[in-house]
Amino acid sequence: MPGQRPDPTNMSRQEDAPTSHDALLAALHAAEETIAVQGRALAHSRKVFARASEAAKIGVWECDLATQAITWTDGVYDIFDIPRGEPVDRARALAAYDPASARELEAVRSAAIDARTGFSLDARIRTERGNVRWMRVTASIECEDGRAVRIFGMKQDITEEKTLAERTRFLAECDPLTGLANRALFHARLADALTSGTEGLALLLVDLDGFKAVNDTYGHHAGDLCLVAVAERLRDACGADALVARIGGDEFAILVADVDVEALAARIVEDAERPIPHGASALKLGASVGIARAADAMGREAELFTDADLALYAAKRTGRGCYRVYDPAMRRVENARIAVIGAVSDALAAGRLDLHYQPLVSLPSGAVLGSEALLRLATPEGDLLPARSLAAAFEDADLSRRIGRFVLERVLDQAARWARGGLRHGRISINLAEEEARAADFAPTLLAGLERAGLAPGAIAVEVPEDVFARADPDLVAALACLRANGVRIAIDDFGAAFASLAQLRFCPVDIVKVDAAFVGALDPGSSERIVVEALVHAASGLGVELVAKNVESRELGSRLSAIGFSAAQGHAWHPALPASDLARLLPTDTADIVRVA
Repeated sequence: MPGQRPDPTNMSRQEDAPTSHDALLAALHAAEETIAVQGRALAHSRKVFARASEAAKIGVWECDLATQAITWTDGVYDIFDIPRGEPVDRARALAAYDPASARELEAVRSAAIDARTGFSLDARIRTERGNVRWMRVTASIECEDGRAVRIFGMKQDITEEKTLAERTRFLAECDPLTGLANRALFHARLADALTSGTEGLALLLVDLDGFKAVNDTYGHHAGDLCLVAVAERLRDACGADALVARIGGDEFAILVADVDVEALAARIVEDAERPIPHGASALKLGASVGIARAADAMGREAELFTDADLALYAAKRTGRGCYRVYDPAMRRVENARIAVIGAVSDALAAGRLDLHYQPLVSLPSGAVLGSEALLRLATPEGDLLPARSLAAAFEDADLSRRIGRFVLERVLDQAARWARGGLRHGRISINLAEEEARAADFAPTLLAGLERAGLAPGAIAVEVPEDVFARADPDLVAALACLRANGVRIAIDDFGAAFASLAQLRFCPVDIVKVDAAFVGALDPGSSERIVVEALVHAASGLGVELVAKNVESRELGSRLSAIGFSAAQGHAWHPALPASDLARLLPTDTADIVRVA
């Protein structure tokens, strides 16, 4: 109304209206900013998740149970090597699974849907690009009104994890060179088989013959080549059902059940003899096999291994390149061997070992040319045991070397005393055991001993068994060549009894060949024995090698041996092995060509 005063309340509302509007706008702006910040944070989180998923090789998936339509994130596409975003159905996805993994997936998926629970599964797939991968699948079930409607979860590429785990397992259970089981795994599997009472269980131990010679001659690379080749041949021979292990440097173990073990062992021996290509040449090995059956060992692991070891030892003692099946008699032989080793060791410590000397005589005159030192053991009861009853002692490496040192010291001391007494003792032969011959210090020790004793190198001859010579151990050949170059004479003992051939004489550092009279035979004209002996005489003559007959029991045989070319002999036809004091009475005087002139 005209003249009416304005309502202050209304004026206040009018004045406040812009203020309320501004506040609303500010609130809206603040909300928008909050949403934007949250959006950026969400985008960042998604980016971080995407990058983390990519780094962890993880993808998210889901499957509508009604339509079986599946949805993948990029990570799943990458695992399957399928272009991102390309339509994929469940059949295409399942086609990538290894058959065993596909069966397992279907089983756990169905069980999870029925139980409304989740599952986790490691599956092997081959992608459409041919890549083999391991994938971990996790899943949860989404339900509506108690009904399963959707299954979803994650898939992760765990190939590197599986590879590392497999590598770790391999290193723990397998031999890294050959890929065979190692000793630890073999013993574990053997224990399991024995516990479960597997029928027809048998253990084979395989030891390579000639492996050390290959290693020493051609180097460890060649040795490794042989081990890999032998391992492959063992796999082929034994088949997938056998457990083959490398349990030592050149020793293998095989666990089989219900097979013809002797036929298998025969094949292993045959396969081992096949040359192994090595550059332009070939490497040659052999194998010895010991067989033991679990039933004979009463199911006890330690006893089974002992039985197989005894059989293997019997195979190697027989001549190598063969197999032997455990027999209880082998244990008796082993017990006797251990007893001999103990008795000889005790006798050596107690000073009850001695040497007798069997004279070496000239043919046909019978004049004493020298002698062979032969070991004797005096028992506590006063009996005297010959060297042949002590043979087992030389199979123990440590004891063999100790005996060798004793013999060498005693012979050198005795020869020096004879020489000082004016007796012409000729050459004294000492027998060299295989373990002693392999000792790196053998040749230097012998030469130094001759020097200390004041004896010429020709005062000693070293006799090596033919079977040891035939293996051509590089260390042995080098040691003998060193001795021979310094004047020590080298002899092959028992030629013809083992593996050596006439052709080998050309390549061995040999001065003397000793032949057992039993090998020579009756020497009847036209007999095979005479033909072989005459060939030996001819070869020895051409090579300048002296021929000596041993164990000659009659002088009549000695005369015939002389007639065909043998220059010396040993045997009861002239003299048995004698104590040093008795031999001294047979020795001529004048040592001028024996004692070294200082």
